[in-house]
Amino acid sequence: MSKTDCTTLIRARFGIAMGQDAERSREREIHMRTWASTLALIDVLKPGCVALIVGPSGSGKSMIVRALCKALTSHQQAKPISPRTTKPTIEILRSPLEERLRTLSVCGLADAHPLVTPAGLLSEGQKARLSLARAFDKAERTRSCTAVIADEFCSSLDRTTAASVAGAVRRLVKPPLRFVAATAHDDLIEHLRPDVLVYVPLEGTPEILTTKPVTKIQTRKKICQRIPGRSCPIPSESGSCGRATTIPGRSASARERPTTTHDSPGCTTERLTRQRSSA
Repeated sequence: MSKTDCTTLIRARFGIAMGQDAERSREREIHMRTWASTLALIDVLKPGCVALIVGPSGSGKSMIVRALCKALTSHQQAKPISPRTTKPTIEILRSPLEERLRTLSVCGLADAHPLVTPAGLLSEGQKARLSLARAFDKAERTRSCTAVIADEFCSSLDRTTAASVAGAVRRLVKPPLRFVAATAHDDLIEHLRPDVLVYVPLEGTPEILTTKPVTKIQTRKKICQRIPGRSCPIPSESGSCGRATTIPGRSASARERPTTTHDSPGCTTERLTRQRSSA
């Protein structure tokens, strides 16, 4: 069976329109949706604003990011670090040394060893953090209303580190800077606490869910529940072992993960107390 025949069968089976006209029509529709969402986002992207674009993989978050880069006159995008880069990490940034160290620390590169390591030899997670730090460094040196844009924000980091970086970035963004991040990990909502939250579905029009600063209460009880197929963990009320019940479809954030285990001293003492009481 030829490649064309396979394509035709799949289109017919799933009701996908055939022909070049249908393809052009779909591309035009996606393009119009993307630009409409981009312009709506720009309207609410004020100085000091943090915007977060969330949605499942393949939903079109990166298309909105690319459209933003075209539409904004002043922006810095967190671009990948080349594996051929031989400069030490600390030399990638251009601001005074004290500001370099502060920016790198905020982005999760506070240890001395990575700072003197050639940037191309860093791990993928470290490169992602350095890329973000470089974008902030360039934006701060412009001293204008520049937007820092990060696609796949913290996607290559473990969730504990991602939560830490998101919280630090939230504190770093002050007027006139603006920050836009796109990620499939909705657990970052409560750590980044965005002023603007955009949800991009797999099919359909992206929606701006809120244009007010997200508080922790809003994040846990309201905002996540408005995202189809996603909801927040419910904090446990059962006691000192720090467990949390997690609803399927929502990953636990670093703050929600258990801080003690079944074999930790606190939980062991509690079990012994219950056993003695029952005896």
